[in-house]
Amino acid sequence: MKKRILATMLCLTMAAGLLAGCGSKGSAPAKEETPAETTAQKEESAPAATAAEEQAAEETAAEETTEAAAEEYVMNTDPITITIMDRAPESFSYEDNQVLDKIAEITGVTLAYEIPPMSNYTERLQVVMAADEMCDVSYTWGFGATTYQKWAEDGLIWDVTDMIGDYPNLMANIPQNQWDAARCEDGRIYAVPKPHQDSVYGIGINTDWLNKLVDGKVPANLEELEAFGKLVAESDPDANGQKDTFLFSPPGVWGDGWIVQAFMPYVGGSVLPKLPDFDGEYKIRQKMDGYLPYLRWFRDMYAQGLIDPEFFTNNTYDDRTKFQQNRTAICALTVGQNITTSLVNGMVGEDVDPDLFSQYITLAPCMKPDGQDKANVEQSASNWGGWMISANVDEETVRRILGFLDWANTEEGWLMMNGGVQGHNYDTYDPETKTVTKTQEEREFDKEINSYASMASGLGGIMLQSVTAGDEISLKRAVYNTNELKDFLTTVNVVSVPSISFPAYTQFTADNPDLVDRLTNMEENFVTGNIDEAAFTSFLEDEWFPAIAPAEEEYLQTMNEYAASAQ
Repeated sequence: MKKRILATMLCLTMAAGLLAGCGSKGSAPAKEETPAETTAQKEESAPAATAAEEQAAEETAAEETTEAAAEEYVMNTDPITITIMDRAPESFSYEDNQVLDKIAEITGVTLAYEIPPMSNYTERLQVVMAADEMCDVSYTWGFGATTYQKWAEDGLIWDVTDMIGDYPNLMANIPQNQWDAARCEDGRIYAVPKPHQDSVYGIGINTDWLNKLVDGKVPANLEELEAFGKLVAESDPDANGQKDTFLFSPPGVWGDGWIVQAFMPYVGGSVLPKLPDFDGEYKIRQKMDGYLPYLRWFRDMYAQGLIDPEFFTNNTYDDRTKFQQNRTAICALTVGQNITTSLVNGMVGEDVDPDLFSQYITLAPCMKPDGQDKANVEQSASNWGGWMISANVDEETVRRILGFLDWANTEEGWLMMNGGVQGHNYDTYDPETKTVTKTQEEREFDKEINSYASMASGLGGIMLQSVTAGDEISLKRAVYNTNELKDFLTTVNVVSVPSISFPAYTQFTADNPDLVDRLTNMEENFVTGNIDEAAFTSFLEDEWFPAIAPAEEEYLQTMNEYAASAQ
């Protein structure tokens, strides 16, 4: 499968820290210098338009290289030892490990692990990087931290941008936005992402209430949603004699993208969306066409008593808790990640056969924008960190490492590193549902495998599921999770969200925390009726827009350059 390596020239901003590192072992080849140009140097040396042209040319070259590699690539299986520092729990046993022995037999690669305690992994990484003593390969949890950028700038890790196109399985299994996440400010890639399970979002509706109030008809638009909400609020669907039920209870004004997406792109509720407005233009959230209409809709629903009045005190998962408690009709959920199972079990207090799930929860897509046949599902990069290669190894060794990572992104490699050896670690494997069954005897060797120690957690966006042989309910759940995701994706438009950061906005929020908090408070006060629209828009015009203008300028330039490079 051909994958385009799309240049964004920027790193992903992520909340996770870098969680990898180790001291070098054995005899590493002499260091290959790979100096990286800093952002300031790049701005001084080339105008933005020239940078975009260079990135577009790079993308075209990567496509051609990948096509040729898919036809010609053959993995080198000569014996080699690769030292690797990984963030894995103590339960992972890498000595006398039959899985690692089998991997070495197939690939020629012997993995020599160093695994420090997970609790101080970041600190250990920083120590070995400062001493320039990292292993051949080191795991990093995320790419947004300044340390990853600095290590790249200091030439401590390999720039693999021009190599990865030679490895067809890397390109096939790792989506474009995950590669973009690993890009630094110079537009180059210094780590191979570790693909994880795709995350897509939908809603769960209380099936009993849906049947009782609207004959099971799922609301297809805002008008039907409001009508359903009125029945929920006024008809006592939980039969407790009180009017204490609500349509939904979002974690804050921007906590529920399933409704926001009827008005505008959501992208995690970010002030600087990484997707254009429905008219194709990039805008900060407060200038999107649907911004005020959404807040007006929210205000009206709140005034009618259809939204939980305590919504602004919710923590992240309180909406699910209130749904389980029969206090709300709808909650957001992550499709295919066992959340449906957890919600149903929480509602009835016992394990439920997946065949009965629909009696409790009706799965539905987000609200769709006017004029669209299907709802949108925004999918951000779902990588689980990535793998940095030490600049202390030569190019031949880099190629062997990339070849091994390529194998780890095939079904054979992914299954072995996540499931183990058939007949030893698992009994059967179903490629359709990505599920293995294990006997009790085989479970004794679970210590030989661990998702943290695998080089790729997801294959085609799906993680391996493991059930005990003979446990029919668990097997049904595993099948349900995979099929739920596959079936759901046929009902929606999947929109890939690029991995881009905006340094000026990051600095703006750091310099203006009170103003950022004031925006949140003003939005809440508007939707709860404590201030009128004139006061709210006056705040935006007089305070917010002038203050954010420099960050907005950088945002617009960045996104427009990104769009140009993608053409």
